[in-house]
Amino acid sequence: MARTRLVAATLAAMLGIAGCAGPCQAGTSLRTDAGTARYDIAVAADASAVERTAAQELQTYLKKITGADFPVVTAGTSGSSRPVIAVGPGAALAVAPRLDLSKTELGDDGIVLKTVGENLILTGAPGAKRGTLYAVNEFLAKQAGVRWWTPDAETVPANPDLALQPMDVRYRPVIRVRDTYTNSFANNRHAASGWPTENL
Repeated sequence: MARTRLVAATLAAMLGIAGCAGPCQAGTSLRTDAGTARYDIAVAADASAVERTAAQELQTYLKKITGADFPVVTAGTSGSSRPVIAVGPGAALAVAPRLDLSKTELGDDGIVLKTVGENLILTGAPGAKRGTLYAVNEFLAKQAGVRWWTPDAETVPANPDLALQPMDVRYRPVIRVRDTYTNSFANNRHAASGWPTENL
């Protein structure tokens, strides 16, 4: 997971995808004045494991950043009047039914970050292997200033006033294969396989 975040954040920084260079301040605050979440994180009832992982990651980092607990709810069934951060294609289409999420265009890695009224969509194409994860990572990096340096080092700015900016990002990377060859990643791979790491 850390490797996926680092690769996505590195590519976004290289290509200058739209967003704030650091933590954004103007716009709609994600937290109320009382310190509670203004938004729910919505996933579809049939969300894939990748989409649920992306929603949980967003929940974890928004807690670290703002101090508020953002509930993960099922899209369209929460009964809440609060706006949502829709994670994954099913939740995205519940917010914007006519949104084009063609996998032919977006592929496995393409992302869509789009504000619709007070709601925010973070998604890849239906059935995409990584797109929704990359969309969440892009939001956390560009709007919240989170940085993942290695699997064991990250910067997560505390920002109780983190605000949602208007967004309309649609992007498919032109690089088909991405990997990071460093000792820290190699050590993680070898440790997971049981291979010795002393000489890496």
